[in-house]
Amino acid sequence: MSELLVVTIGYAISIVLNLGFGFFVLSKGWKNTTHRLFFLMCLSLAGFQISFALGANTADPSLAYWFWFANISDIFLAVFYLHFIVLALHAFPRFKWIVVSSYAVGLTILTACILYPAEFLPRVVPKLYFKTYLDGGPLYAIMLGFFLTIFILAFAIMFLERHAQSIEGKRRTEYHIFALFYGFATGITAFPLVFDIPLDPIASMLIGTFVIPMVYGMIKKDLLDIRLVARRTVIFTAIIFLITAVMSAISLLSNYLSVHVPGFSYWMVPALTALIATIVGYLYWRKSGEAEFLKYEFINISTHKFRTPLTRIRWATEALLARTDLPTETRTAVVHIRDSAMELIQLSTLLMDAVRIEKEHYAYTYTVMSLGELVKDVLASFTTAIADKHINLTVDIPPELPLVRADRDRLASAIHVFIENAISYTPNGGSIRVVLTGYTDAVRFEVTDSGIGVGPDERARLFVRFYRSDRARRADTEGVGIGLSIAKNIIERHRGTVGASSKGVGKGSTFWFTLPVRVA
Repeated sequence: MSELLVVTIGYAISIVLNLGFGFFVLSKGWKNTTHRLFFLMCLSLAGFQISFALGANTADPSLAYWFWFANISDIFLAVFYLHFIVLALHAFPRFKWIVVSSYAVGLTILTACILYPAEFLPRVVPKLYFKTYLDGGPLYAIMLGFFLTIFILAFAIMFLERHAQSIEGKRRTEYHIFALFYGFATGITAFPLVFDIPLDPIASMLIGTFVIPMVYGMIKKDLLDIRLVARRTVIFTAIIFLITAVMSAISLLSNYLSVHVPGFSYWMVPALTALIATIVGYLYWRKSGEAEFLKYEFINISTHKFRTPLTRIRWATEALLARTDLPTETRTAVVHIRDSAMELIQLSTLLMDAVRIEKEHYAYTYTVMSLGELVKDVLASFTTAIADKHINLTVDIPPELPLVRADRDRLASAIHVFIENAISYTPNGGSIRVVLTGYTDAVRFEVTDSGIGVGPDERARLFVRFYRSDRARRADTEGVGIGLSIAKNIIERHRGTVGASSKGVGKGSTFWFTLPVRVA
């Protein structure tokens, strides 16, 4: 019975993970149809897992029959998954008829199974080490065929749509493809025994973990290479096996001690283990929370202390400028002092905004807008700076770009950072090229300069707050290394992605970001 215990605990852990990720994605945007479908898919998968765990541990055939009958949730899992993939790829208009057909066929099979339960599940009997297991009928075979067909269709759609997506869209699709193959490899092992093929379905207890790369691909902004995440998923799977083994050992130890030690209760070992795990988790959470609090407090206090004397300087200069008897040279000097004070005030505001963005207390107002028009407006504010440095500016903005949903002021600030950096780090007589590109699922902005470039050792830290290379400090002595970090936060708040590339030191660089197109 130790094998059954391992499978049961493994399914229990998998159910918790599956539902946890489902609620996590839903909490990230419950109004988002894609998120709701993902949650429904997780619920359907949990239905299959609960059905398996309860049925496998129930010896009474009549009760076990109805537990196993809940395997019918595979129908919902299939159609919700297909619908989710089509929406995630922004391909619903092209594959609407496939999605609608899958719902129609799925409901037809569901109705037939309910009307003719004996054709779906004739009986349940003991198999291998399971107290009961399914004996599938013809309708079960049809349901399983439908289930497999849906997943094959989903793979075909992902394969066909991948080429039409942006670079980031392709990478997200790779995550979904990996999740599909991982889920198929683990979940399919539950079915051969249904048709009396003696294959141990123990690997099926990991089916709930296939949502991990899906969630990572949906939520994460700076996606790692899929090979790295695949490696992490394998490690995570090994950890699940380890946790399952430990919990099984705890359960067996509790059984042994409750029999051989007078006064020992079965619940004592699991309770003690849970208490230790809770204390360790709480201490770790508290320590990390204190570090975050100190960071926010330091920035808040510092910026507020900066603003007080700077505001006084501004008031004093404005009072001086209001006088009519100031000599011309003095007035010019006061103007420079006032402008410098205003720049420092704006910098302190930027620092406080950075904290608000980090803590997600910064209100954004989203409207449907044209990214091309916004880029043109931002570029217009740099006309004088570009002319002063004799920079050759090239702008390529297609007339028919997809619209985006964004906070105009915040997004303008991010674009301002990218263009300002390009101008600051490009020498006199250099060149800058601004390009916008439209895809089916995203719009991409990129600005390429002929400036100081980025070394291989610098790329990983470009968007780290307060980081500046020595060459950057020499090229622009006034920067503090916070603009790119804030721009990155702004783009990510718009569910976009950001990045940079360079051929090397002195060979210029390209900074880019993508924004999802407006969903009708």
